[in-house]
Amino acid sequence: MRLILIPSDKFKDVQFSIRYIGENCEPDNTIRNLLAYLMTDRCIAYPTKQAMNIKSDELYALNLDAKVNAYGNYHGLEIRFKTLSELYSKENHLKDVFEFIKGCIYEPLINEQSLSEAKINLKLSLARILDNPSNLSIIKANQLGSDHESLGNFSQGSLDLVDGIQIEDLVKAHKKMLLDNDIVIIGLGRIDLSYEKLLKDMFYIKASPFKNIGYYVKEKTYLEKSIEKDVKQTSLSQLYTTQCTLYDQDYATLRVISFMLGQLPSSLLFQEVREKRSLCYSIYSSLNAFDGILSINTGIAKENHSQVLKLIDQQIQILRDGLYPDDLFNQAKLMLVNNFKSIEDEMSSYINILYTQMMVKNSFDLERLLKEIEAVTKDDVSRLMKHMKKLCTFTVYGEK
Repeated sequence: MRLILIPSDKFKDVQFSIRYIGENCEPDNTIRNLLAYLMTDRCIAYPTKQAMNIKSDELYALNLDAKVNAYGNYHGLEIRFKTLSELYSKENHLKDVFEFIKGCIYEPLINEQSLSEAKINLKLSLARILDNPSNLSIIKANQLGSDHESLGNFSQGSLDLVDGIQIEDLVKAHKKMLLDNDIVIIGLGRIDLSYEKLLKDMFYIKASPFKNIGYYVKEKTYLEKSIEKDVKQTSLSQLYTTQCTLYDQDYATLRVISFMLGQLPSSLLFQEVREKRSLCYSIYSSLNAFDGILSINTGIAKENHSQVLKLIDQQIQILRDGLYPDDLFNQAKLMLVNNFKSIEDEMSSYINILYTQMMVKNSFDLERLLKEIEAVTKDDVSRLMKHMKKLCTFTVYGEK
């Protein structure tokens, strides 16, 4: 049973996350995004936006949101909601909150009008994402580096598919989600543990083992591609295969590598490309934790393209050869440790890591995570860097 309630005295509010986990594929991803809009917009019991707002206010300014995320071969629709703790409301209002949320999830208002509005909202959201050259280069790089792998499926859906989705497609997908998808519920705050039984009775919780969520994107012949767009800034994204996901013992090492490469003000990319030479507006590295991919993303002037690529290669080689300062290595580890230690002070971050750890190791053990980071050595970095291969580069050329 994937239901976790974490009593905590740190917060006045209580926050819950309900995630339905299905396959990462199309048109499912696009349909899930439409369902996310519908579930937070109106439901059969409260068929107008005004009725939804009034009910939310009655439930102590209940804040309700829905979003989707990709987790390697899986794709999740999350309904997250926050309200005042019963300790401060002096009422047992959480039962009413759960009933309201259940109505939003199980009986969203799906008709021609609500679907039309959801399509408009999704198309506007996707258009904004794709109009941003940085976002576009990342999406295109993932597609270029993917060989029918989940990496190539954009979690927020496909603009080309939105108009073709009909009511019957939504109804069918919604029913499948409720009956067949795995569900994870996490609650955090001043929560009475007696609500555990209520949640189990109220929601059908399927809990089969998570299988093959993480995978390694295959090494391939290096590919490079570009497009031109009517924007001022040029953006490029570069992907590397790592042969390491967050399921692997070396994942702590990979996180240290990413911090040293491009997640600190003192990182190699930030210092060498931006600070010393002023060749980019921004540059950073990140991890696709479930796909075994490290990405480097930067916004540059068009004429600096080849020089920036050369400098990126040099920083990768510095990490392979272990020629970086000890201070950078120690600072990366310290920053990671401090980030983990502060997680329990921020509700959303705490829920997110509880969820990912549940998928990987079935429990959140802060001490274990800290020990894994502290145990990373420079030899570990060099060893893992030797497995890192450049996969592809995608550039969105702007006017300059």
